[in-house]
Amino acid sequence: MKTKFKDILDSDVKTPFAVNSKIYDIAKMAEILENLAKDKIDKEGDFAQVSCVNLIDWMKEIQDKAENVLDIQLAND
Repeated sequence: MKTKFKDILDSDVKTPFAVNSKIYDIAKMAEILENLAKDKIDKEGDFAQVSCVNLIDWMKEIQDKAENVLDIQLAND
């Protein structure tokens, strides 16, 4: 993730800290699930790829959307 939790702590935005930290948590969880799926593909090969490739795409999409929201929020400070 390009946004670090420190960026949220250091920002002075009008959006409540709790909102920004939850958005960050969503992106971080999506990143973790994406990486777990990638590891599973690396370990189990083609069989895992069938079940994990969509998960990777979905988690990346969630992560990107959360990052975009944080970019907008942090740009408003």
